[in-house]
Amino acid sequence: MLHGKSSIKKLIDSNDVLTFGDTTTTARELIARYLPPPPAEEAVAKKEPLDFTAEFAALKQVYEQYPQLKRDCRNRERMIRTGSVILSSVVSVGAVLGSGGTALGFLPVLSSAGLSMLVPTLCSTLLSTDEKMEVIDKEYRERYRCPNPECRLPFYSQEWAQLAQQKTCRRCKAIWVS
Repeated sequence: MLHGKSSIKKLIDSNDVLTFGDTTTTARELIARYLPPPPAEEAVAKKEPLDFTAEFAALKQVYEQYPQLKRDCRNRERMIRTGSVILSSVVSVGAVLGSGGTALGFLPVLSSAGLSMLVPTLCSTLLSTDEKMEVIDKEYRERYRCPNPECRLPFYSQEWAQLAQQKTCRRCKAIWVS
């Protein structure tokens, strides 16, 4: 219970509307607010149209974090005992709620770290283990794909190293490794 009100647990989508005090936003807007800005126009102009080497390299972290997050989720008691992670999540959420949604300094760190941005969600005692596994799997399936927005071929359980040896997407010919 938070402030005398019962808690409601719900998985949210990026288009869901969130309200923090008097502030209303979508999950997508909230996350976009703290992600790094898109590259400058000059950098985009110089980039080969199918060069996705930087984006593909970032997928290595997503691939490596996935099994660890699943193990941690299965071992729910261990996650609950990880007091520092839970405490930091509570402090961060408290700062957001106390500031009307303006003190979200923890999001830039979490959003640039592959799937590790899910750690506060996974430490929550409001979600069951099955619900946490669903969040992990959904996020992994959404992120671990060909980085070309025109393609988005899912990689499923293909190893990142094997994909790197392939160097390009077989479907769209996007360059992953130069």
